[in-house]
Amino acid sequence: MKILAIRLARFGDLVLLLPALSLLKARLPNSHLTLLTDTRWGPLADMCPAIDQVITVDRIKMRDGPAWRAIIGMLRLVRDLRRRKFDATLDCHGFRETNLLTWWSGAPQRWGLKRFDQSFFGFCFNRPPVVENKSLHASEPFIRIVQGIAPFPTTAEPSPS
Repeated sequence: MKILAIRLARFGDLVLLLPALSLLKARLPNSHLTLLTDTRWGPLADMCPAIDQVITVDRIKMRDGPAWRAIIGMLRLVRDLRRRKFDATLDCHGFRETNLLTWWSGAPQRWGLKRFDQSFFGFCFNRPPVVENKSLHASEPFIRIVQGIAPFPTTAEPSPS
C-alpha cells in the first residue's frame, strides 16, 4: 500500500506527527509511506525510520513569490502526486490547501483532519474526518487519523498462555 501523509507547517506539529506515522508503519510494515512537508522540515522527516520518502515544497517561496510561479509549482506538485498513484492520502494539516492536495492526489482512500476553527472541504475526502478536539493532546488527532487507515487494538490483547 502506498500512503501519502501531508503536514506542511510548524516544526513542533511535525514532531508530534512522527509517533503516529511510526504507529502506521508498525501496523502496515509493507506499506510505502511518503510525507509531503515544507522544505524546512524535510531533514527532520528524513530522520524518521517510518518514513520511506519525503517530498518537500518551499511554502515561503510559493507564498512570497509571483502568483504565476506558485500556480506552476502547485500544478507540478499535483502532477507528481498523481503519477505516484497513492492508495491512501492522510491530510494531517487540515487547511483548505491540504484538503485540495488530498483530493488532487487521486488516492482512492482519503482521510483528513477537520480543524475546529478552519473551513473544511468535505468533498475532498471519502472517509469520515477526524475532528480536532482542543481538550485532547495535540498529537491525538494524528493518532486518530492513523487508526482510520490501520486500526489497532484500543484494549489490551490477551497474552498467549
